[in-house]
Amino acid sequence: MIQTGVLVIILNSKDQILLGRRMDNKLLSLPGGKIEFGESLEACAKREVKEETDLDLEINKIGQVGVVNVNRPQMGFHSVCIIQCYFVTEEESNHIKNTEPHKCYGWQFYDIDALSSQEIQQQLGHAIKEFLLKYYQNDTKKLLNHCKSLLQIN
Repeated sequence: MIQTGVLVIILNSKDQILLGRRMDNKLLSLPGGKIEFGESLEACAKREVKEETDLDLEINKIGQVGVVNVNRPQMGFHSVCIIQCYFVTEEESNHIKNTEPHKCYGWQFYDIDALSSQEIQQQLGHAIKEFLLKYYQNDTKKLLNHCKSLLQIN
């Protein structure tokens, strides 16, 4: 069965991206999850981020950046992920919590440039890795600029 989900790129004013280390596969991942029946993409993003980090997103400030098809038949996994983006204030970023410690070791902001490093690339989940390659050829500055432009952030 194909799953459809939302992943949210949460960026702060220091050009850092929020990633959490998942317990099931030990990989770094974006907050997000499966879309529930009748739910909008933005409502799913808001709900999943709240469930995982206790951060309240404003629906009208969520932007859609792209879609990635993660197909891993050898692992019995096929998912379509809609990638959203959101900017947090410094105050908001200081109040992020790990509200699902049974699923995630914790959340941490990483410099966006670190996503291009081989060390971090090897630790990224499949969806974000494929997304970065497909849309930005692993150029994280392009991703950052696209998100800022989309959300009209200077």
